Amino acid sequence: SHTFLTKLKLPELFAELEESKINLEKITKKKISHLSLPGGRYNNKVLKTAQQIGYHTVCNSEINPNGFHTNQFKLGRIAIKKNMSLDDFSKIIKQDKGFIKKLQIFSFWKKIAKASLGNVLYYKLWNLWNH
Repeated sequence: SHTFLTKLKLPELFAELEESKINLEKITKKKISHLSLPGGRYNNKVLKTAQQIGYHTVCNSEINPNGFHTNQFKLGRIAIKKNMSLDDFSKIIKQDKGFIKKLQIFSFWKKIAKASLGNVLYYKLWNLWNH
């Protein structure tokens, strides 16, 4: 359902993660072992439940360099969006430290806004900004 998993009680969380995994495996006829968190939101309960259900990795929305020693249940990612310029995409591919730092700072302020405004108001404002 793509709900924010941090808002669910443990039985709902378990059902959401397990049922979606089972459904995707039926559709794709492949084992699903990687989870991308809705809205990038997580807490220890979400990570622990994902591991119990059989996910091998979990991606959040934090912009982190993933390396050899990265926690496989806290993988960062950089969203590639339809309006992204080729120049910005190239900077990501080349791991331009200055550009990635800029993205991390923007992401930090987004995280503060999400925490301060709450999910509903944040996404109303986000939709206004992006449309």
